[in-house]
Amino acid sequence: MRVVQIGDVAAVAPALADALRDRAEVISIPLAQRGSHRGGAIKLLLGPLRVIDAAKVARVARAMHPDIVHVHWVPNGIVGLMVRTPWVLHVHGSDIRDLGLLRRSPFHVLIRAASRVVYSTPDLARWVLPLRPDADYLPTPIAIRASMPDRDWDVLVASRGAASKGSAVAAAAVELLLEQDPRLRIAAVDGPDFNARAVRLPFVSKAAFVERLARSRVVMGQFRVPALGISELEAMSVARPVVTNVDLTFYKDPPPVVVATSPQAAAVGVRRLLDAPAEADALGLAGQRWVRAHYSPDSVGSEVLAIYRRALDDAGTEVP
Repeated sequence: MRVVQIGDVAAVAPALADALRDRAEVISIPLAQRGSHRGGAIKLLLGPLRVIDAAKVARVARAMHPDIVHVHWVPNGIVGLMVRTPWVLHVHGSDIRDLGLLRRSPFHVLIRAASRVVYSTPDLARWVLPLRPDADYLPTPIAIRASMPDRDWDVLVASRGAASKGSAVAAAAVELLLEQDPRLRIAAVDGPDFNARAVRLPFVSKAAFVERLARSRVVMGQFRVPALGISELEAMSVARPVVTNVDLTFYKDPPPVVVATSPQAAAVGVRRLLDAPAEADALGLAGQRWVRAHYSPDSVGSEVLAIYRRALDDAGTEVP
């Protein structure tokens, strides 16, 4: 099967390509999103240019003669309308949550138009399933990696400093921890709303980020969306204990993490793990086993391949 992936979010596209290795030919094509970080008015003005960009990418994709096209990020779905082949639209998060009136209708049209729809975290079901009851939850493939014996940080805030990640909660938790013990080594990933009294860490490659997680005693995740994101899963993959906001009812097998929704609860959870290294190590290993059971590249690769086959079958296309 020849698969063309369009765009990427949080390195999910290369992770899926790796998961499909030896089972499908995967070609990835980037898609520039002009004005993606700008306000609504500027985005509207740049709309014609974004359509032109999409048309160019669609033309490249068609020339690859794919069996199926996998489009990441809802606004990129405009490419799917032009590829003339079955296509999967991958919903990642903020491309469906909290949509304003300007984007809601066209984004809903794209979701309904896709051959198949997948969403990356279980909380997104509340937005996606009313539009596409046939949509599939598709976990992100997470490889298991070795932890590190050395610890650069006592606490690492792994989600970028942004309101969409609940950075205000993390920053307040950092303040409480440093008030209790100013000697703590605390670092936080940079971002547009960085406000933590911690060492500011720049964005790095995926491999460097995972190593950074592995060299931390306790990892704090995000506190706005009540579902595990890639940062939390990557921390669990290297057996690091995680403190984050998560609604355990989203998961048939609840993840072994410390749940916190407030700065006070986050600080208490982190402090408890720092004071009990054996408990922290046990939680980290339990998290690693959980990720291996639910997010292994082999199992996710099988899932996405089955979704592609259903899309081709629905279209009456011969399945390779």
